[in-house]
Amino acid sequence: MKKIVVFVLVVCLMLSVLPNAWALEEPEGPGEIIDEYVNASSADVSVKGTKASTMIRATCEGKTGTTGISATVYLQRKNGSSWVPATINGASSISFTGTSSVDRTFNTSVTAGTYRAKAVYKVTCNGSTETITVYSSSVTFS
Repeated sequence: MKKIVVFVLVVCLMLSVLPNAWALEEPEGPGEIIDEYVNASSADVSVKGTKASTMIRATCEGKTGTTGISATVYLQRKNGSSWVPATINGASSISFTGTSSVDRTFNTSVTAGTYRAKAVYKVTCNGSTETITVYSSSVTFS
């Protein structure tokens, strides 16, 4: 009986230590990636500035072997609990391409409200294409 009690205690002790040893590293901030994508080493979109001078920046870096990246960027405005389309200089979206990476900045103006950007990247690497969708943090302009 004593051996069984000792065995159970040892197993319980081992199980209490395992979750900490196997825990994954948490991202330190928005846009930081820990092996999240197959074809990209990073993908991000951000919104900042003022309502008169709003800057949207979209960046995506392909991994070695990347032959093309296409990007489409959208601006969204919060309406109640939903996100609805907003325009970037009168356009519903802006698209652009690059070979192994893309990094574009767009300036626009907005009315008062809460906004975020959405970027959809299609990254082709070693013959396969991966679609990556990222959102910026929300920003409120008054």
